[in-house]
Amino acid sequence: ELGAISSLVEEADQEQTPLEERLDKLGYRLIAITLLIAAFVVGSGIWAGKELYLMVETGIALAVAAIPEGLPIVATIALAKGIRLMAKKNALVNRLSSVETLGATGIICTDKTGTLTENKMTATGIYLSGEQDMPFSVQALMDNSDLRLALEVGILCNNASLHHKEKGGTGDPLEVALLEAAKKAEINIEDFLSQHPEVREEAFDADVKMMATWNQQKENGYRVSVKGAPEAVLDACSSVMVDGEVQPLEKEDFEQWDELNLKLGREGLRMLALAFKTTESTEGSPYEELTLIGFVALSDPPRSDVKPAILRCQQAGIRVVMITGDQKATAESIAEAVGIDLDDREAIH
Repeated sequence: ELGAISSLVEEADQEQTPLEERLDKLGYRLIAITLLIAAFVVGSGIWAGKELYLMVETGIALAVAAIPEGLPIVATIALAKGIRLMAKKNALVNRLSSVETLGATGIICTDKTGTLTENKMTATGIYLSGEQDMPFSVQALMDNSDLRLALEVGILCNNASLHHKEKGGTGDPLEVALLEAAKKAEINIEDFLSQHPEVREEAFDADVKMMATWNQQKENGYRVSVKGAPEAVLDACSSVMVDGEVQPLEKEDFEQWDELNLKLGREGLRMLALAFKTTESTEGSPYEELTLIGFVALSDPPRSDVKPAILRCQQAGIRVVMITGDQKATAESIAEAVGIDLDDREAIH
């Protein structure tokens, strides 16, 4: 993967900015004009009876003197001054050539997570068997086997890790939030992982919108743990866990879970579906005949300084567009919270 990324970076085309294109055109025109003038001077001198050698030498000197070698340097100095002025306004520019295009910005496309929001994911609740919101506690874990199963899937289908002495962890904030939820319920994460070693992983795919792992069970066989976007996981499920029992997932169940997903999404919560199945082999697709366990609701609040910044952009005539992989309902809720007006714009899904 690292080699492939390096290869793509090396092969990437370096596009010119409008300023660079205009400077190139100006340079070519000046060279053409200079050569024409030099040729005219040489021809005029020869016609006037001057020595050929002297006139050729004069023409070359004229061409060299007239070609604007300092033009790129002047442009670079001007752009560097622009970077300095922007730095005083707390705007950091990585590419020198970006200064020119930033001066005529009409639309800003921004990521949501970590840019508009704090990127501090917190699991606020697990929803089992419809709208049953379960707290993360030892007592709830003892009373509800479905809750334990959901937290176990969150541990197994996970590549993050928690810090031992400090709050938080290393890895995707969403996966860290799942581990912290299990920790609140006092599940020994390290012991559980050692008892269920991973034998295969299907990495998250943006097209599939799911991730899966195969883990060895204490008894024979493997547990396939799946997490992903609610709509994708629901489509891969044929059954659902209800009070410790596997029951068929009927059409009415689909509608109830889908409505719950939309309801919580409108509250600005990021939704994650958890599912599992047991199998005797590590072959084949993990996204078939799954059993739905429930949804995890995750909160990632907007940054306090975002709304005033977006307001200033709008007052300057700049349109702010939010780009996110979250579902439409969640995206619209966050957009409204940070001041991105949706009244006259359609959210593209």
